[in-house]
Amino acid sequence: MNKHVLRIAYAGLQDHTDIKRSSGAPFFTAQALEDQGCQIHVVTHSQLSRLRFNKALNKVLPLTGVSWRMPEERSGNIARRMADDIARQVNGGDIDVVFSTSSIPMALLRSHLPKAFYADCTFIDLLEDYPELANYPSQWRDEGHDLEHAALHNCDMAIYNSEWEAHSAIDH
Repeated sequence: MNKHVLRIAYAGLQDHTDIKRSSGAPFFTAQALEDQGCQIHVVTHSQLSRLRFNKALNKVLPLTGVSWRMPEERSGNIARRMADDIARQVNGGDIDVVFSTSSIPMALLRSHLPKAFYADCTFIDLLEDYPELANYPSQWRDEGHDLEHAALHNCDMAIYNSEWEAHSAIDH
């Protein structure tokens, strides 16, 4: 009897092979999926360099007296480009499901495939937990909330690392 191997398009905001990124969550998530017999097809997107640039800019801005931060990934423009990159690579391909270690790639993705994401926190909790985001401009806050809302409505499954975060997603 042939067992079907689940083919997962693995999309994220960073290189999943770097164990130092996001406490190793993308690395260990991909490894756990492979350990279960899944085939991982890493989806590349053109926004990685933009994300790195925005992160670097956010480290420099305070040195210039600027108190606000650039949106690193929660921007409609970045989310749209990620979604387009992912759709080009998975639609019509030999993939069973699209999975991401962030809600952002799922927010605007149009695909007939099932979509799922894993996140360790919601955007509202991110804003509350990091004091450096206190001066995050309201336009970018609104855009971040809109993208998370879109991701939750666009995906088939949202996975959070705690029941508390899952309730935060439901409540907000």
